[in-house]
Amino acid sequence: QMMELAYKTLALNPIMKKGRPTADKKAIEKLAIKSPDIAIAADIRSEKTIVSNYLNMSLDIDGRLHCSFNSTGTETRRLSSSESVFGSGRNLQNLPKKIRNIIVSDPGKTLIEADLSGAESRVVAYLSEDPIGIKTFEAGKNIHLITACMLFAMTPDEVKADKEKCDSEGRDTQSKYFISKKLRHSVEKFGSWVTISEQLRISAREAKELIERFYHNNPNLQMWFRQIESNLKRDRTIITPFGDKRIFFGRFGHQTVKEAVAHVAQDTVGKIINTGIIKVYSTLCLEYPDLEILLQVHDALVSQCNDENVGAICQKLPELLKIEVPYRQGKFIIPVDLKIGKNWRDMEEIK
Repeated sequence: QMMELAYKTLALNPIMKKGRPTADKKAIEKLAIKSPDIAIAADIRSEKTIVSNYLNMSLDIDGRLHCSFNSTGTETRRLSSSESVFGSGRNLQNLPKKIRNIIVSDPGKTLIEADLSGAESRVVAYLSEDPIGIKTFEAGKNIHLITACMLFAMTPDEVKADKEKCDSEGRDTQSKYFISKKLRHSVEKFGSWVTISEQLRISAREAKELIERFYHNNPNLQMWFRQIESNLKRDRTIITPFGDKRIFFGRFGHQTVKEAVAHVAQDTVGKIINTGIIKVYSTLCLEYPDLEILLQVHDALVSQCNDENVGAICQKLPELLKIEVPYRQGKFIIPVDLKIGKNWRDMEEIK
């Protein structure tokens, strides 16, 4: 049906794969840049995927939603998750934020989400010694807001107003804030203009201009990429801030460098959150037996506890997740953001 719509009804130039026209996910992302009709169809297909993959998940025999964690599922220290050993649930770490309200606390309990604030961006900022990024983080400011101001020559108030307007009109993916956030996350992982063009559904020219503006304001980032590339060329080995090594055996090229760049931040954050969870389990869970660790989401810990213990646990939890990260100029700590609520989506931030 997508082939019929794209190549016959709309007469778009076909995306080829192995010499044949295709309408796979990658092709649809490219076609959506050129056609609003394909963009709408892609959005509908995305919503249907959420329904089939998540809203129709089967519960376990106890009426709960479970998953299995694989401690060796990734090359980094990140955990991966999948359906439980009984065939129920699925990967809960990728549960879309818009439907996280389906996850609710038990009666008399409150959910607590402890999130490492701007974790990977913060690691990249310090390791690349980006003066603007470090200054932004240490001042407690929103890095994506500052990025939008730099990219689009806007004031913070203008960026906020644009975001509120786009959000209220259902155009949240078009706001300058959203574009800047997506761009930063992609570029920090050595993403190309092709990836950014597909993610933001913008032209190649617009994607290249945005990357150029970003690098102009973050010159140290390119130097850090070149340093990683040089290390790979020398001995194919990358060493994280904690001294952990990984050897890259694949064919050398852009993709290898991209994997190495992503590995440094992801492995560092993975070690921090997993070490923190062990500390929470071995101390705080003993002090408060009602505290249950429910889920690890790459850079966040989701738990629940009795309503009367929320305040006391929220006071102690952040300190257990703060791990010093060494870098050339010294050490830094990733602060912890806390949220509480009766469901996993509509949570209130604790200052």
